Amino acid sequence: MAVSLAIVRIPSPEERELLGKAQDGDVEAQYNLAMSYYSDERADMKDAIKWFHEAAEQGHVQAQFRLGRIWYRVYFNDAEPQDYAEAIRWWRIAAENGHLGAAVNLGSIYESGRGTIEPDPEEACLWYRKAVENGETWVIEGQSEPKGASRATREKANSC
Repeated sequence: MAVSLAIVRIPSPEERELLGKAQDGDVEAQYNLAMSYYSDERADMKDAIKWFHEAAEQGHVQAQFRLGRIWYRVYFNDAEPQDYAEAIRWWRIAAENGHLGAAVNLGSIYESGRGTIEPDPEEACLWYRKAVENGETWVIEGQSEPKGASRATREKANSC
């Protein structure tokens, strides 16, 4: 007789507190709870996706960016199949809301063509330019100083 053991993940007191706040609609709690699930290999990625989605729908730009990464599968994700269209959708929303990384990712996708996207140099230029614009105001999580677009991104934007 084969016995299978399941690993049960017990939420920390902090996660239980975040869950209550997230369920009440607190966007930062939703994002932080999603990050807690996202960074714990024992957690169900579907829980992270659910809370990133809740936060993203309320306009949380970093949650929008993370959803793009999940759907694009920058990080390994068994919870859902890869979905380039969904990745592009969330990165587009994040970029339009000022996220530098999302704009760079879109520029790269349109420059080389990936998934179901054919190369489109004009669209790539549009997003590289947007990245340069966003780089003036976008702040990386945990840092107080704005991070500008990389030299390579600036060069691509200027060459269009």
